[in-house]
Amino acid sequence: MTGLDNSPDFHSTIAYGVSGDGSVVVGSGRLSGSLQACIWNEVDGMCSLKDLLAGEYGLDLTGWTLREATAISANGLTIVGYGINPQNCYEGWIATLPSPVPLPGAVLLGFLGLAYSGLRLRRMAA
Repeated sequence: MTGLDNSPDFHSTIAYGVSGDGSVVVGSGRLSGSLQACIWNEVDGMCSLKDLLAGEYGLDLTGWTLREATAISANGLTIVGYGINPQNCYEGWIATLPSPVPLPGAVLLGFLGLAYSGLRLRRMAA
């Protein structure tokens, strides 16, 4: 068992959804006194889902407050929840991502694998 409330910023976190391999958990927690959707992985710990979607994927979430992320698909590409839209009304949302939530270690490992493959191909061609 791993405790997920390991961020100095988030308090009273609740997990609602887990990716198929267990590497990503979504839910909600208190951030600066207000309920916010959050996301957890073993490398980065707990962080704001809104910050991740805007920063890593470039989504324009101006005016939105993401309150809870209630589920994540098995492959980690779809996250659903509810929040407050720019018109100040509660609304459900769905975020469909082009790639799974980034894990820094996995990205580095992928780049190392590509570099090794390129080196082997170069040697075979020589």
